[in-house]
Amino acid sequence: MLAVILVVICPFARAADPNEGAASLSVEMSSFYIGPFSAESAFRYFGSYRPGFAAAVPIRGPRDYLPLPTSPNMARWFATDFIKSYPGFSGQQRKLLTLDSVGDLFRKDNVYLSYSPQGDPNRPCVLLFGMTQEDAATMARAYAEFAIMAFRTNLGFAEEDVKKTAKELADLQKRIPEVDELLRTSQASLEELRKRVPYRTEEEAMNAVSELDRMNNAALVEIAGIRAKIEAIQRYQQEPPRPEQTARLSLMFIEESIALQAADARRRMAVQLRDEANRFVDLRKTLTKATGEKEILAVRLPDVTRDAQKAPSSVEIIRQKKPQIEGKITIYPVQWAPEPGSIR
Repeated sequence: MLAVILVVICPFARAADPNEGAASLSVEMSSFYIGPFSAESAFRYFGSYRPGFAAAVPIRGPRDYLPLPTSPNMARWFATDFIKSYPGFSGQQRKLLTLDSVGDLFRKDNVYLSYSPQGDPNRPCVLLFGMTQEDAATMARAYAEFAIMAFRTNLGFAEEDVKKTAKELADLQKRIPEVDELLRTSQASLEELRKRVPYRTEEEAMNAVSELDRMNNAALVEIAGIRAKIEAIQRYQQEPPRPEQTARLSLMFIEESIALQAADARRRMAVQLRDEANRFVDLRKTLTKATGEKEILAVRLPDVTRDAQKAPSSVEIIRQKKPQIEGKITIYPVQWAPEPGSIR
């Protein structure tokens, strides 16, 4: 029966340390042949190639991260991407692994993907074919590394989720009293401001801001004109005095000085009233935003609390699914049935 490499998952980056994720494997060569596999299967999956060896990787313990036909995504990634970039294969093995038909070996509907040594159904194995004995051993190492890497990657995601949910919960628990305090102080400030301003809505205050801006601009223009008059009076007063002008210039200076003070008072009042109107708008917006945020926090808190409580148990569940691929790997010579019409 034709059995074979399996597997896949979402892509994992190969570890920077080449030994990271590697299982402790020992390899022994068996004197027993497996096969003969049919000529039809040989041609269907391997074309003109005939792998001479197969590494039997025992299947035991949790299978969640093993490249098996029951895990089609894992099998696809292992067969189509991971194994093709794995170092150490012979040139013939690399050509074999690039065949499109090799990917079909990992489809559970058309391949015998397990092998029971000496016919023992309680010792199932996955067969990983290699053109040479070393190719078969390298396939076994790649299989073990992939399973451990898949496990560690998923475990890392789960551990990161524990940190993430714990931080999110802490941030929420910190933010809730901050929002409550913001609501309290903003409401108190708004009530105090309402004693001085006539506004009851943001729209009223914003309309007032526009009108007060116009008044401030008008006052600035008026002040500029009055100051120009005062400067002109002062220049005339520096000329040789003429009895008929001295008294008049003095009176004009007093009048324009009074007008300047009045215009500046109007400007300062317009600015004060505008600032109060802006303050009213800001407080109303702050209250609206803080009220909305408090509602969101109230809804979010139970969900995040639940996630933070569940995250550690998810890590433990994943830990219990660590693949068990350490130990002895047996490499068998492979027999192939002769092609139809060929002479053995």
